[in-house]
Amino acid sequence: MSIHAFFETLALGLQKNTFSVLSLASAIVVHKWAEGLTLGLLYKKEGFRTRTIRLMILIQGLINVLGLLTGSFLMGQGHFVMAFFMSMSAGTFLYISLAEVLQEQIKNMNIKKMIMILVANGFIAFIVWLEKAEEAASEHTL
Repeated sequence: MSIHAFFETLALGLQKNTFSVLSLASAIVVHKWAEGLTLGLLYKKEGFRTRTIRLMILIQGLINVLGLLTGSFLMGQGHFVMAFFMSMSAGTFLYISLAEVLQEQIKNMNIKKMIMILVANGFIAFIVWLEKAEEAASEHTL
């Protein structure tokens, strides 16, 4: 989870314009609460002490900040470096969503889950469409 958190915030730090930052940040916020809740419940279920749980969640939060700062630092390091780290970020997104989350959800598939998967994909497609429309509009104003 920490690797995923690092790369998702690294991707956020690598964004070039405000709209891209907002669209990726909204995608991160949409699932971050569930991720935090799941981690907290898992730690509690495994019998960790409250102090240890707080420390682990703090470390998870610091990894998010570290990813954002790293992405911001790498922003001006050239196209190859940015492409490499954006590819790493995309790979972690795909791995987590396809190999971990979706695979588990398909085992107990029902119509509600199918609708939510379609809505989530539609939301992401809409954000990508808005981003492309914003890029096209900014090209016409130059």
